Amino acid sequence: MGVNEPIKLSFEFNLPNRYMRFVGSANGLVCFFDFKIDKLYISNPLLGEFFALPEFLSRSQSKAAYGFSCSTVQLAYKILRIKKDCPARDTTSKNSTAELYTFKTGKWMNIGHALYPQASNGRFGARVNGILHWIIEDPESSDVICCFDIEKEVFGSVQLPSALKNFWGRIDLKVESLRNTLFVFHGSSMYLHIFSMKEYGVNRSWSQDHKIQKSILPPPLRTSELQPITMWRDKFLFSAPQGPLLSYNSTTNVFAEVNTIGMHSGFQGFEYLSTFLSIKKSVEVETIALWKKVIQVLCV
Repeated sequence: MGVNEPIKLSFEFNLPNRYMRFVGSANGLVCFFDFKIDKLYISNPLLGEFFALPEFLSRSQSKAAYGFSCSTVQLAYKILRIKKDCPARDTTSKNSTAELYTFKTGKWMNIGHALYPQASNGRFGARVNGILHWIIEDPESSDVICCFDIEKEVFGSVQLPSALKNFWGRIDLKVESLRNTLFVFHGSSMYLHIFSMKEYGVNRSWSQDHKIQKSILPPPLRTSELQPITMWRDKFLFSAPQGPLLSYNSTTNVFAEVNTIGMHSGFQGFEYLSTFLSIKKSVEVETIALWKKVIQVLCV
């Protein structure tokens, strides 16, 4: 896209159909999964562009989960796919493998064994500093958060807050990224506990910021699984299954319903920062840069 070339904006996602589930957003691009045909798409909503990713290396016998991120140094977009190679009834993670897709190569590659995430609708990965984080589905590994460094393409782990160690049954645990900070949300029958890591990678910097009584929620939502979307200053924004959009003011300790004109309940929300980066141009530029490196190597 030239410097003086006009940019055409769009008010539509222009995706091929409505059978889409949100996977993740990174630097203005959004990843969706078509659960009807088992296919991934990348979209730039601002420009109305999208493209379909190539077929996976192998189909999953059971289920698969997807994480989308962008490296902070190379600014390379990548998608991590973790698939279970065992029946869906098997709750262990030991037979899961990982595949990685990068814009530069335009291909999937097998990167070995991975611990299967506790995924929501096939989506996982709280992105902090370009690193994907997720709660492990395996109940034997309840004291760690698994992570994948998009830049270095290596797996690692982060300790859970000490108050949650040895906590069995992580169905009420969520790891999220809000404002590039790692958060853990733990819901009990009476409270919603919110922890944040003040200094990334430093386990002792975990802090319990809030302990919210569920009794202050509207009665129909007290047993619902709240999904954090974003935060600003002393407020959090949540969505609820088949419920409204909710804001929580930690100073006044009050939940309030957010008026979403023209939108029905039961939708997904996520943080999004738009970009004028054209998907097609970015793929072409990264591919050309890769071939230039290959030619230089061959010439030497």
